[in-house]
Amino acid sequence: MKDLMLPARVALAVAGTAILAAVGCTAVTWHPPSPISIAIATSLTGLSGAAGAESLLATKLYVDEVNRMGGVNGHPIELVLFDDSSNPEVGRANVQTVAESPCVAVLGHYLTTVALAVGPGYQAARIPALTGTASVDALTVDNPYYFRAQTPVSVQGRSTADYLRHVFKTPAVSLLYSRDSFGQSFLKGFSEAYDTDRFVARGFDVGPDAPSDAVSATVDAVADGPEPGIIVIGTAVDSAPEVLKAARRRGIKAPVMALAGAGTQGFLQNLQTEPEEKEHPGFFSDNLYAATPVIFDGRGGPGFCG
Repeated sequence: MKDLMLPARVALAVAGTAILAAVGCTAVTWHPPSPISIAIATSLTGLSGAAGAESLLATKLYVDEVNRMGGVNGHPIELVLFDDSSNPEVGRANVQTVAESPCVAVLGHYLTTVALAVGPGYQAARIPALTGTASVDALTVDNPYYFRAQTPVSVQGRSTADYLRHVFKTPAVSLLYSRDSFGQSFLKGFSEAYDTDRFVARGFDVGPDAPSDAVSATVDAVADGPEPGIIVIGTAVDSAPEVLKAARRRGIKAPVMALAGAGTQGFLQNLQTEPEEKEHPGFFSDNLYAATPVIFDGRGGPGFCG
């Protein structure tokens, strides 16, 4: 009997050795899943540096949570930072670097002007991009690679008009808008919802080719006319401070309503550096309103508003 048991024991020993060898081989050659690289392209410096830093922090908090839960199909998410310096030209110059990186998608940009500048580059490189703040209508038109988690500018213009009608009781409005795609979209939405005899729209040029006195000339036209009930600034956040400063320096005391960017820390910090604000706190920021866009939940049902 003992002689018959020997081959079985040998076979088991050989099988066990083979299994251990296989496990050992696997342990030596196993590598953790490769990370999924995502570019976060935002304004970490410049006019909107503070707001961009806040968005970066929020993104990191969420990504850390996802990675703690095991990542995406076992792959951790890795954020790769690209600072556009709140400047369209810098953002455009970064596109090629993003395209040559291992990043599979882009989160950004913070500013509408930068997003518009980089959009064609992302489309040409076939890199999907998602912005949580850039809201100009033209950004996603004819560009299947750019996505927006934000209310379009034209809708913001309409909601601003509705708010002024229902809360401010339809005051006389001086609408100062930029003659770019952002301002034109805002003007279109506002005009659809506000009484035409209750507002006057005045446009000004923006960008590197715009006259240096474009904004001041527009504000002078307002200052030389009847005092408006309220001034509405229909332009991107990187141009809005110049309009506000020009209006207050011309002695216009009327309330001013700008878009959501006017409520950010970076916007207010920009005002605080001016000598008038240092000498008289509130010189620029008093009577300043920031119109926050709202996305209503359309699913309905208990627990949802719409």
